[in-house]
Amino acid sequence: MKIHIIGNSHVSIFSGKSTILNKYPSHVETYTPTPNITYCSYHIGPTIAYNFFEHHYHHVTDICERFVNKDTDYIMIVVGEVDCRWHLPKQASIQHIEIDTLVDECVTRFFRCYRDLSNKGYKCIGWGGHPSTNGGHNDDPNSPVYGDVNRRNNISKLFEYTIKQKCIENNMPFISILHECINDDNTTDMTYFIDYCHLNADKILPKINELVISYLNLQN
Repeated sequence: MKIHIIGNSHVSIFSGKSTILNKYPSHVETYTPTPNITYCSYHIGPTIAYNFFEHHYHHVTDICERFVNKDTDYIMIVVGEVDCRWHLPKQASIQHIEIDTLVDECVTRFFRCYRDLSNKGYKCIGWGGHPSTNGGHNDDPNSPVYGDVNRRNNISKLFEYTIKQKCIENNMPFISILHECINDDNTTDMTYFIDYCHLNADKILPKINELVISYLNLQN
């Protein structure tokens, strides 16, 4: 069975490598971690969940038409980490809006992708995202981080919960390793990371594989 992973640089962990993949359409990475799972990863460039449907969903439909078998394959869109690390806390501060309201709006806007795919007969898997660095606020455009880690991790948890509920309501499987990466004191366990926001495939992918096998009732 193939799972087509589409999104920003965070799709790279599904290649089994702890490096950032080259971008689609020039590159598609295929990795088979178990006899019954093949990940096909498509790095479509910098993307956020909030405007994904408007600006990037055409990449998803192109990939589906070219590579996805509706009868056997699944689609998973990997976005949201950047929203939780930078855009959502920043906009909550600038606009003086409750973060619950912004997260709900962001997830609702993004989930239009899954609704459309489902209506077209494709099978989808929801993704819960992951936290970012323990480091504090950073305005560097190459590694932007807004606010402190406790605030950001609470936003990540709310984002995960909200998208999980939408998956449940729409009978879609959902996987998340978010809580694996957060310590009891709500800081981030940076042993799972290769930098301030990207996960280490060697450390986290086995856990993802276990979830995929469990949720899709596969034999390992």
